[in-house]
Amino acid sequence: MKRVLAAAAMALCLGAPSAHAEPAIWRLADADTEIYLFGTIHVLPAGVDWRTDEIDAAIRAADVIYLETPVDDETLAGFMPSVMEWATLPEGQSLSAMLPPEGEARLRDIAAAANYPYEALDRFRPWFVSLMIANFSFAERGQTADHGVETTLMQALNFGNTDAELAFLETPEQQIRPMSELPDNVQIAMLMDALLPQVRERPSADITELWLAGDQDEIEQAINGAIRDLAPALYDVVLVRRNLNWAIQIEDMLDEEGVFLIAAGAAHFPGPDGVVTMLRNRGHVVEGP
Repeated sequence: MKRVLAAAAMALCLGAPSAHAEPAIWRLADADTEIYLFGTIHVLPAGVDWRTDEIDAAIRAADVIYLETPVDDETLAGFMPSVMEWATLPEGQSLSAMLPPEGEARLRDIAAAANYPYEALDRFRPWFVSLMIANFSFAERGQTADHGVETTLMQALNFGNTDAELAFLETPEQQIRPMSELPDNVQIAMLMDALLPQVRERPSADITELWLAGDQDEIEQAINGAIRDLAPALYDVVLVRRNLNWAIQIEDMLDEEGVFLIAAGAAHFPGPDGVVTMLRNRGHVVEGP
């Protein structure tokens, strides 16, 4: 279940790396503060080389590195009882009863392929099962949080490759609970989309190249646009509200002295509702794409 939570941040899928990686990074500053914004991928296959001189320089310079939320074993173990409460249907209800026949059939096939008992899935709410399906797909492709950007940054902190302090933009509850409060029809749409073969099996190489190339317009269309078109309420919960919360926190960091690196999911920065646009609309000069 801990792996499910690690995937809950709507991790973007990656495949083979491009020859020359240039993931996007932004900068804003005042007289005594410098802030770098770096869009990350949480779940990666082994061997994706995303490091650049600019990113490495920001890591070395940072006094504080902000990640989205803590996902260490101790934190997740303490959080799991709450997740299970939000994820479990009331006694006497089943997920099968909420799904059309084709949805139930697809879910049974996916559970069998993942060697996961369908009876267990049938007790969970649609939002949670959609995350589990994403996690099944990551596992099938050999993509894990062990190779994700955040893990690399944590290793740099643990092995003394940077003197930065570690901080977080939100708690696990702030990240997960809003999804559990979505209306049933939105949760079912979320799950039915995750069950589609073309969604589960979509090639990840194109998104890989977009991220490594730093192509923000295309990332916004491919990732954010897909969520927005599927369910505006989901888009609001997963991206817009969180982006505004983070933009306000980043703005407040300008009142402090030092260098800050914000490393958070790549989908949160581009587009009209992205953190970068929000900061620019609030009057801040943000260098970068």
